[in-house]
Formats: sequence, structure tokens, C-alpha cells
Amino acid sequence: MNDWFQDHINNPYPTLEDKERLAKQSGITVKQVTAWFSNRRNRSQNTKPKRIKRAIEHEMSEMINELAFNPDKTQIIEKFRKTIMNH
Repeated sequence: MNDWFQDHINNPYPTLEDKERLAKQSGITVKQVTAWFSNRRNRSQNTKPKRIKRAIEHEMSEMINELAFNPDKTQIIEKFRKTIMNH
């Protein structure tokens, strides 16, 4: 299962068919395979996309609030562009 996980690191979510095959190969149930992948994703170092997503969401929320109360929208648009480019 580790090999499958590493081969699919950008999308480590096996299909039901994959889970059934991995379960058969490993001698465990599909439910155990599902739990293994859930735990593996949670414990992996592949958390950077989640951190980036949260940071962008936070910055966008702040910019939306600024847009609502700031008459000079160009500064905020430039800040948004820089935020996207930095991530």
C-alpha cells in the first residue's frame, strides 16, 4: 500500500476497485485499507497543499473585507495578485 500511496502522492485516494485489489493483496478488509489510507494521508508530510489553501482562504477573506470598506481598490487587487503568485 505504501508503494501505491507514493505512486499516487498527488491524489492519494484509491478507488473502490483499487481498495479491493489492495485488500486482497494484503489479506485485510476494504474497511481496513480505507482506514490505512486515511491515517497515512493524515500522517504524511503532504500537508503543504492544505496549509497553502488555508493561507490563501484567510488572505482572500481579509481582502474581501478590505474591498468592502476601501475606496482605492487597485491596492487590494495588486495585493491579491501578489498573494496568488507567492503560493
